[in-house]
Amino acid sequence: MKHRSDTGLVPSRPRLRLLVLFVSFGLLAVFVWRYGLAGPAGNEAEAGDGNAGQSTETNAGTVPEELRARELEPLAVTAIVAKRAPFVLSVYGTGRAEATRRADLSASVGGRVDRVRVIPGADVSRGELLVALDPVPYEITLREADAQRVRADVDYERQLFQDETADEEKRTRVAHLTGRTEAELRVERAQRDLDATKLRAPFSGVVSRVSVQTGERIGAEQAVVSLVSLDRIRIPVEVLESDVPPLRVGGSANVRFAALPGESFVGEIEALGPEIDPETGTGRAYVELDNPDHRIRPGMYAEVLLEAGSYPDRISVPREALLERDRKLLVFRAKAGRAEWTYVETGLETDDRVELLSGVAPGDSVLVEGHLTLAHGAPIKAKTRPDLP
Repeated sequence: MKHRSDTGLVPSRPRLRLLVLFVSFGLLAVFVWRYGLAGPAGNEAEAGDGNAGQSTETNAGTVPEELRARELEPLAVTAIVAKRAPFVLSVYGTGRAEATRRADLSASVGGRVDRVRVIPGADVSRGELLVALDPVPYEITLREADAQRVRADVDYERQLFQDETADEEKRTRVAHLTGRTEAELRVERAQRDLDATKLRAPFSGVVSRVSVQTGERIGAEQAVVSLVSLDRIRIPVEVLESDVPPLRVGGSANVRFAALPGESFVGEIEALGPEIDPETGTGRAYVELDNPDHRIRPGMYAEVLLEAGSYPDRISVPREALLERDRKLLVFRAKAGRAEWTYVETGLETDDRVELLSGVAPGDSVLVEGHLTLAHGAPIKAKTRPDLP
């Protein structure tokens, strides 16, 4: 017996599977075209395309993406609050910290070291005793000089006793003849040498080096103690010769030290070197900054941003806030617990900041961390960090 199904009126199973496969691919292509390529609502209008039809199509296409975003757990992000402030252009340079005040102290007289009162690293006050030499030889010299002065005074008074009307000129002449003047000078020198056996701090600071030991015999002018003041630090900053012209004395400087990661310090350009080094092609700017807690130490390596121009009343964000999508720059704003992207126009730029001409207003919370893979409308939990002072 023959069956009609054998004649081809009912499709065979291989053909049926092929037909289903083609239909599935078609539906998938339509879905991807309809929903997968759409951007966030309203951003095409913000970008200024001016195409009403395209904007309507985009708004419709964002619904599935926003619905999917609402199903996600809020993502932890970091934001800054945009505000108007001076936008400072800067020049990069490097240098090493040094003390603004330093003294290598030596005794003006020689002798045996009687006492060493300090060690390296000790904080000392102005006038504090650092090192003392044996004073006995100088005390003897002072007594001898004083005895000679007394004898000279006796001779002086005896010669003038008989002449009560002697004028000042005669008194001076008699003082020289009797040796009184010379005796007084010997006393002054002996007293000065005795005082020099005690080496005292000329200013408040920190002892950086002690070069003698108790009992050691030293000569006059031999180095004894080195003292530095850490209250203020100077940094000779090396900059490219092409970056020197816009620098000005009094300009601000932002300083970071490799030994103090995560911290920055504010200083000021105190002076500009008059010459360019022909071998390195660099000039020098001298930056000074306060160091009240003495955490900055001479010799520390510093990276410095020097002010090269200031433009008031500008909105700017850290460079890491900017993203690029479809060859357009954008930032994410935090609004009502959601991430909202907005296209922006940029202006002035530095290594770490970018001026925004449009897209962001003062008071907007702009995401700077954790936003690289966000979708428009994604739920977020934003933490605000300080930005500009």
